[in-house]
Amino acid sequence: LFIIKDKKDRKMNKDYELYDENNPEHSNPELYEVMETHEVLNVVTVGTIEEDMKKRDFVNSCIYYSLKNEQLIDPSGEALKDCLENRLRFVGNPKDRIKEDSARVFRGYKFISRGWKADPKTLRSLRENFEYAVKNTNATRIMKEFEKIAGL
Repeated sequence: LFIIKDKKDRKMNKDYELYDENNPEHSNPELYEVMETHEVLNVVTVGTIEEDMKKRDFVNSCIYYSLKNEQLIDPSGEALKDCLENRLRFVGNPKDRIKEDSARVFRGYKFISRGWKADPKTLRSLRENFEYAVKNTNATRIMKEFEKIAGL
């Protein structure tokens, strides 16, 4: 899994992730082409797409692209639909996701500030866990999420 950022606009907030299921040694020529036009920020070994998906915060973050087949992969069967409908839902149990990383509460509000519609369960979890997130998230991380909300 590659976390990459566009070289042309280093201030861009978007990170793009590529997972090369065909070639764990990252020798796929298409991947190198992407790496030439983007800055590789981090390389992470995640195992399978299904294992990676379980670590995601929101379903809309569970879309993958196969370099081998040149196709989108939606192992949840719901991620693409959520993106098309701007729907925001936690992967799995919201309370578990927030306990794993309390900054997910702020990321949830960031999506909402950008027009995503949280389903009732997600919105309730964000509200119920806001105080927990404030107490359990590093101040620098909170500031970075609020800067993203503000478009800075």
